[in-house]
Order: sequence, then C-alpha cells, then structure tokens
Amino acid sequence: MSPKIWFRADGNVQMGLGHLVRSSALANMLRDDFEIHFVCIELDEAIEKDFIQDGFSVTRINSEVEFTGMIKHGDLVVLDGYQFGTTYQQQLKSKQIGLVCIDDIMDKEFHADLIINQAPDASPENYRAQSYTEFAFGVEYCLLRKPFLDAVNQRDASESKMDTNKHPKTVFICFGGSDAQNLTASNYTLVKELNNFERIILVTGASYEHQSMLEELVALDSTTIHYHHIDAHKMAELMSESDIKIVPSSGILYEALATGGIVISGYYTDNQIPNYQAFLGMKAIIGADKFKEQSLRNAISEIDSFSPHQNIIDGKSPDRFKKVFLNLHKKTRESVRINSHQIAN
Repeated sequence: MSPKIWFRADGNVQMGLGHLVRSSALANMLRDDFEIHFVCIELDEAIEKDFIQDGFSVTRINSEVEFTGMIKHGDLVVLDGYQFGTTYQQQLKSKQIGLVCIDDIMDKEFHADLIINQAPDASPENYRAQSYTEFAFGVEYCLLRKPFLDAVNQRDASESKMDTNKHPKTVFICFGGSDAQNLTASNYTLVKELNNFERIILVTGASYEHQSMLEELVALDSTTIHYHHIDAHKMAELMSESDIKIVPSSGILYEALATGGIVISGYYTDNQIPNYQAFLGMKAIIGADKFKEQSLRNAISEIDSFSPHQNIIDGKSPDRFKKVFLNLHKKTRESVRINSHQIAN
C-alpha cells in the first residue's frame, strides 16, 4: 500500500481558491507514489468534483479535531492555509507525522519538516523555523498543474510565443477562481475601449459571482469569447495561444509565465505583493500595480517595446518534489521506528 499524504486546505469565494488549486497541483505531482487525501472545512463544490475526478479522496469536516483524529503515525500532512498556526503545527507533529507547510507570508513560527514557497525571492532567513526544517524554495519548486508543465516542455525555448515584429493580436484575461472584486470586468472594459487587439479571451472561475453582468458586456462584442470554469487543459491551451496575458500575481501568474508570451500582472491582496515585486525585478512581467485604470493603460502601452525574460520556469518541479517527499517519508518512517523501539525498551 502506498504511503498517505493528507492535504488540509480550504477555499471559497471570500478566501479564494488558490490554496486548493496549488495543493491539487502538488497532489498530482505525487499521486504515483502516494495515496492522496484532501480534507476541507470550506470547499467549493466545483473544486470538490475536480478532486474526485482526479481520483483523490475528499472528506469534509466541521473542526480540526476531526482531522487530527484521522491521521496516523508515519503519515505525511500538507497544510496550505494562513490559519494553521504554530500551536496547531505542534499538535500535528506530536502525532509523529511528517509535516509540510505551503506558505508565502512568513507570519509565524513554523514546526514543519518542510516549507514550500515558490516565490522567486523566497529565503530561509525570512522564516522562524526549526533546526530540522528543510526548504523547497523558488521557481524550481513551482506548483504547476500538469497541462502547464506540459506547456513548458512544448514551448520553443528560443522564442517568445508572439512575433516580435508585429503587434500582439490576442489578449487573455483571468483573475482566478472567485474574483470577488470583479477585476475581470473592469480590466476587460478598458482593454476593449483601447481597441488594440483582434481577439479577447476572458476566463472566470468556479466561484465567480458576476456572471450575468459580464455576459451582458460580452454579448455586445463579437471579438470576445468568455469561458467559465474550464479545466486546466483548456486553460493552458487558451494561454498558449494568447500573445498577452493579464493576470494577478497569484498562482495563475506562474501558469501564465509557463506558457510564454508577454504577461501583464499586478496585485489586489498584500500577499501577492512579494511575487509581483520579484517578477517585476526580474523583468519577467509588465507591472500594472493594483490594476487601476491608469496603471493598466501604462502597462498596455509598454507591450510593443517589452522583451520578457524567457524560460524562468523549467518544468522540472515534479521530479524535485518527488525526491523531496520520498525522502521525507523515509525519514518520518525511520523516526517512528526509533520512537517505537525506545518506548518498547
């Protein structure tokens, strides 16, 4: 029987779906070597269906006590959420499990065996961790879903996705699974007003709550196509055929960079700022700050003169994660064996 990994993550319209999406990306990288279980208090129904379709076990709980009662000695647990504090991590570690935290805000003391942060400027020095804690940091450990990993491997390493001698024709706009601020509509309205593109692709997620309003806008424009709650394969396909992507500096930014071309990015929450600043400093993106009208206008005006730093993401993170997790499982199993031997004697 394969060893177990429990993924504890939540997602809804208010908090967004990013934790669930990047956890599922990691789960798919590890599925050949581990038995995958998702445990959630808040879980969007559409995402739950995706998990089940992927072959993962899904359990809804009402309290953390329920979860701690499920895990056994030697299991691995992945926490992806800002609510999992120091005391909670200590409680889990007392169960003699291997603990992994996916984190990008560095706001607490960690008791994890492994911390994952895909931000390009992530550094162990910024974390209050333990002497035994290991780190999987940077874009080398990018949490990409398989279609985007495939896109990396298929793209021409020597060229941009667009012809640099011509103005780009297709723009892709997406603000994640929920887009509570409806930045999709405001960014689309400006892009359409500028009339710089022949084709506009809009993608909204499973928890997007402004469907009717957006549909009214799109109905007036034959050059725009709107997709709602599409799978990762379709998302990667649409990104790959787009010259320009307008996305926030969340997990979707990594997907946009993986597919090549020019990316305009900004932020709408504080935890997106480090990613935004790091990729801006690398000249990997054109900055749109908070996606206000003038910032977006300025960003679009830079398109023809911008030469993006290509091949930032190499598509090899699954191999790296497999090695790290198999090693963690081995160390956790050995620790359980030693503790059991000491108790017996």
